[in-house]
Amino acid sequence: MQTPHDAHAHSPVWRSVAQWARPATYGLSQRATIRLFAAGIGSIAGVAVASGVVWWCVNGFLAGDTLVYWFAGHRILIGHELYSMRPDDLWIPLVDPRPHGLYSPPLIAVPWILLASTPGNAGMILWWLAMAFCAVWAIAALLIGTRGWAGILILPLMPAFTLLIGVGNVDAAMLAGVVLSWMLTATGQDRAAGFLVGLMVSLKLTPAVLVVWLVATRRWQALAAAAVTGLILAGLVAVSLGPGILADYLGVVFSVSASGRTWALAIVAAGLLGVLLLGSQHERLGFSLAIVMIPLGSPVAAIHSWALLAGAAAPWTRQPYFRGGQRSSQDSVSTTSPGADQGS
Repeated sequence: MQTPHDAHAHSPVWRSVAQWARPATYGLSQRATIRLFAAGIGSIAGVAVASGVVWWCVNGFLAGDTLVYWFAGHRILIGHELYSMRPDDLWIPLVDPRPHGLYSPPLIAVPWILLASTPGNAGMILWWLAMAFCAVWAIAALLIGTRGWAGILILPLMPAFTLLIGVGNVDAAMLAGVVLSWMLTATGQDRAAGFLVGLMVSLKLTPAVLVVWLVATRRWQALAAAAVTGLILAGLVAVSLGPGILADYLGVVFSVSASGRTWALAIVAAGLLGVLLLGSQHERLGFSLAIVMIPLGSPVAAIHSWALLAGAAAPWTRQPYFRGGQRSSQDSVSTTSPGADQGS
């Protein structure tokens, strides 16, 4: 059955543009000077982020968000409430306690029950290393997959990346998840991608915009996998932290939405509509818009949250990540010549 997108892709205007763009983009991408320039941008971006992280660590800044997660796990261990701070609860020195102590969904507290029970700072070190790995992997995947062009995005986002890695925020895992979810959908692994989206939404609510993209692109298997994953994880949270924890979190969401950037709600509404309309015609552009909406539509976006914008380059990643796989994006215009080796 021909979808509306298929009809658009085979329209005379679109076919003419594609026939003109293929040889032009292929010739441009094969020029050694252009590729060298792109690689240079990527290298500078990578070195800049690494230098920023080293500077952060040398100056002895606290891994703030890692501490927040540790405190959340500690409150659960001693029988206190997750989203309500008591006067005797531990908190970051010289920093005013947050009204709720935690803004993330309750699932993030489940692994921290174990991490907070480890001796010394072992749990925080393990978490920080995991988040640093996620951020570094995402940067490397984007730079390699785009032959360095993603550096145009990563370089100005260096402060955000430095803070992201320095504090060990879960946004690092979200960025890696965004890049990996595109790779999975682009190679036809929709169920795995759906599982990943369900996991991300359970850890950080804002990636729920990707659910709208799944609807727009009619990836029903991925959507079903995301829904099942979300339900299973919600059940895990209810068993681990109590059935009322989800209602407590909804109260936090409403409170933060009302007191945060209220204009973000209008952006969310417009962005979701844009993802729904654009994603149905141009999968890659729709995915990129969805990623931009993650920090833009958040009422409590911090500086490190904007590092997620780098994930908007994921739909333009190329080899080696698609080797042996079939792209499922219908609107992708190949940048290789018809006789080129797809594995090179």
